[in-house]
Amino acid sequence: MSVAYILRSLCLLVLLRKSWVLGSLYNHHWGLPEESSGADRCRCYPGDSCWPSPETWADFNQTLHGKLLATVPLASPCHDDKFAEYNAAECQKLRDVWLEPQTHYVSSSSVMAPLFANRSCDPFLAESARCIIGTYVSYAVNVSKASDVIEIIHFATHHNIRLVIRNTGHE
Repeated sequence: MSVAYILRSLCLLVLLRKSWVLGSLYNHHWGLPEESSGADRCRCYPGDSCWPSPETWADFNQTLHGKLLATVPLASPCHDDKFAEYNAAECQKLRDVWLEPQTHYVSSSSVMAPLFANRSCDPFLAESARCIIGTYVSYAVNVSKASDVIEIIHFATHHNIRLVIRNTGHE
């Protein structure tokens, strides 16, 4: 299985910046899975029984020295939800700049075109409207060295989850 195939087919979001380097170091911590049969090739998604447990994610975060970021939708202050309490002032500030791409640059999960967020957590909906991860990624990694990338690839492969590479350009 080539690295290009793994990168194309694996939904853990990896943030890459121009100064970050990819390499071919191998860390056996997560290992590689055995070849799977055709029946179990579908990727695991949040909510599936195969999705890694919170403890597994915590262990992975330790492997990455605290670089794992759990997604908190930017518009969460606009809703009463599990991410944040409703904050009218913060919500209004966010609404004023929501359509500007720069608003989304600071987020590891937000997309610069809100249309593609599928109203998962929309600042223009009512306070009581749902705010969920929805189409956002569940986790991101702030990559700073080649070994981080290798750990991510091994983790995603081992746990059969999709991997998305996102950099300062297009996804």
